[in-house]
Amino acid sequence: MKTFILLLAAASVQALYADSFLIEMEKIKSVSILTEPVRGKCALAADSEGRARWQIFSPYESITISNERGLFQFEKNAGEWKTIKNPFADKIKKVIGDIKNIVSGKFSNEYEVERSGNSATLLPKDPAARKFISKITVKFAGGSDIPESIEIEEAGGDKTVLKTLRAQKDPAGLSDAFDEKNFLKFPPK
Repeated sequence: MKTFILLLAAASVQALYADSFLIEMEKIKSVSILTEPVRGKCALAADSEGRARWQIFSPYESITISNERGLFQFEKNAGEWKTIKNPFADKIKKVIGDIKNIVSGKFSNEYEVERSGNSATLLPKDPAARKFISKITVKFAGGSDIPESIEIEEAGGDKTVLKTLRAQKDPAGLSDAFDEKNFLKFPPK
């Protein structure tokens, strides 16, 4: 289900960041049962066609790609990449459909959007989505369309904060990021 939440974050960013992009981030996950947050590094790539790539570099390694052929997940275990079968692939594919709608400017169908100054808050309208996400808040640096941070508040009280470390609009070779057959060809540099 964490993939569902992260792809929903991709949808929220893509909705507010119309060009193709690659954003490298620090991920800070606060879980109610842990005294300290879990920290890691990750990257999000997306394009105006609704394709997305979520790559986690630490504390473990995984890649999730969504493209016109489906949803593909890979995880590195004992130094080798393995394909992961996701029982929620259909639900995640729906989220990818949501990304395509949001890219087309169809906020009102799936989310209530509240804009204030340099931030936008997305509230899922769908009761099923609200079981996982309370809200997503995207904050921007003054006058920029590049997210400074994305905060995902989960319905159970856990929270994920993604802080932008580096962002590129229309990076070279981005289409390689969405190739599930050669998924290691596009590592963020």
